[in-house]
Amino acid sequence: MTVAALKNLETEDALVLPIEELDLSKRQGEIVRCLLRGKSDKQISAVLGISVPTVRTHMSRLFRKFGVNDRVELILLMLSRLRQGADKVGPMHTA
Repeated sequence: MTVAALKNLETEDALVLPIEELDLSKRQGEIVRCLLRGKSDKQISAVLGISVPTVRTHMSRLFRKFGVNDRVELILLMLSRLRQGADKVGPMHTA
């Protein structure tokens, strides 16, 4: 994934379609978006207005759902899925 493509992750549009294709709940999608932006559990908690233990519950469910062991593996998997989604639609355009 190029630097330009990673910068594109800052826009909501770059994440909506691929996340919808992953069959995530609304909250799981929000958690994944925060993870892809490099937020910690505490920051995710503050952004979403939920407790840190609730963030961790969502994270552990995401780990099980995708068969990964930790947040790094989950982030790498999500980036891979985003890249696959971008390849299906064509190259990402940069502004």
